Amino acid sequence: MLFGVARRVLADGRRGSRRRRNLAERLRGDLGALLGPDQLGAVETNVVVRAALDRLDPDDREILRLTSWEGLQPHEIAIVVEMPAATVRTRLHRARQRLRHELARDGLAEHDGERRAPTGQVRHDEQELARDAEDER
Repeated sequence: MLFGVARRVLADGRRGSRRRRNLAERLRGDLGALLGPDQLGAVETNVVVRAALDRLDPDDREILRLTSWEGLQPHEIAIVVEMPAATVRTRLHRARQRLRHELARDGLAEHDGERRAPTGQVRHDEQELARDAEDER
């Protein structure tokens, strides 16, 4: 009798696994048909970026979300988090580096920093940082 119960429990587990797998495949197909290949790739990228963000320190996540999702500038973030703008810019730079490293780990971005300017040149965002620093003085 005990073996009969164990056999039925195992069979139920296998059927449940099969049902979940079939449902996942059906939903993947429906999602692919609904979104199309370009949008489906964007969804997958979004999942990877969110996973990389989740692996970051909460302070890094906050500063990245304030700048990227809320569109705040470093001097505005400084008001929100109550710290000097120069500190916010430094933390933002380091948070972006850490995120870039996490994305590279997932194969989504280059770790060496694809945005580097050629030697001796100043990127546009660096010029803005220099102007902001001058304004603060």
